[in-house]
Amino acid sequence: ATPPPCEARLPPRVGCTPPSNHVVCCTAQLFLPGSFGVRVTERSTVMTRGNQREIDRQRAAARAKKNAGNKRDGDPQSRNAADGDALAKKRAMKEKAKADAEAKAAKGQAGPRPAPQAKPSESGLPAELAGLDAAAGGGGGEAKGGEIDLLGMDAGGAAPASDPFGFGAPATPAQPTLTPVHDGSDGGIAIAASFVGTSNGPVLNLAFTNVGAPPSQNLAIQFNNNTFGVSPRSGQSAQLPLPSPCLQGGGPVNFQLPVTCAPQMVRRGAPSLDIQAALKNMATQSVVYFTLKLDLSAIFAPRPMDRDTFISTWKQIPDTSELSSMVQTGAGADAIKAKLTAKNVHHVFRIDVPNAPGQQADYYSATTMTNAQFLVELKSSPGAAQVKLAVRTVAQPLAQFCKEAMEGLLR
Repeated sequence: ATPPPCEARLPPRVGCTPPSNHVVCCTAQLFLPGSFGVRVTERSTVMTRGNQREIDRQRAAARAKKNAGNKRDGDPQSRNAADGDALAKKRAMKEKAKADAEAKAAKGQAGPRPAPQAKPSESGLPAELAGLDAAAGGGGGEAKGGEIDLLGMDAGGAAPASDPFGFGAPATPAQPTLTPVHDGSDGGIAIAASFVGTSNGPVLNLAFTNVGAPPSQNLAIQFNNNTFGVSPRSGQSAQLPLPSPCLQGGGPVNFQLPVTCAPQMVRRGAPSLDIQAALKNMATQSVVYFTLKLDLSAIFAPRPMDRDTFISTWKQIPDTSELSSMVQTGAGADAIKAKLTAKNVHHVFRIDVPNAPGQQADYYSATTMTNAQFLVELKSSPGAAQVKLAVRTVAQPLAQFCKEAMEGLLR
């Protein structure tokens, strides 16, 4: 039988023109002798220039991708070196921490006590007081329940810096107005005291009158934790070497104790100007307790505020938070300015009151040693015997304290 024509099985494709970017198979038909008319077909692959460029592009892209991965991850040798450096640094840090811990342990109690870390205030006090609020109940000499052991008079607390606020040398004795805080009815010593701010920092003026005790000249005082951390500059407690013996039936003996605001002496809770204290007679070992009242102006610090900061802060405080009152002064605006400046109440600027002919407003700033800031406005008229006082502060729980202090300074 005659085999079917090859054309039916494999159509001839000689002479076709393939696209430039394809690989095609071309066939060639040959007639060989003795093949009984059977066509023998050969297949060959044709590689065009366009196809070669596509393959080269793909290979280049693959190489670029591989190189990018190596650059990101690093070759094995560089990765091992980086790991070694990191391990060496970590080991060095551990050794340094261990050496520091051993050195600290060797110092024992001789080294300075670390400053307490700040904690959120549980009493709602503003940020200005938060720096001191961190050390509530802090300091040594504490007894059960976190209160200072006033009876033991151990001092225990870390001594604050002698002049951390830049006031200078301790103040010289003055003639202050004192408030009785203990009448000596127990047969001991009567005490009168008051806090006052001076150009050299706050002091506690004391007067001792012997109403029935043996002659005394060596006393000691200790403060309890309080809102503003007020304490003697020498530490939680202080010796009071009187300049002369306190004799029964004799006159009062005065003493001036420099004080400061120490973070370890701060007490959390509702703000108060009251400071619990104890006095110990070293001759008889008797202890009396009394309460001192702080005048906030005594702890005003020499920290003036610039005009732009004052105006910006004033605008941030709503009018509803302002406290105001009328104060009898009997002095003019310039005399008031000089008086307040001497008490670290700093004059910022003066303006004429709009729509009030002849009336002017003076603006002052005051900052406590605990960083509570107060903005004060005084409106006055020429020849008037009184001024209108207005106080604003973001430390709202302390606003009333500042208002009372300013009223006392103006009178």
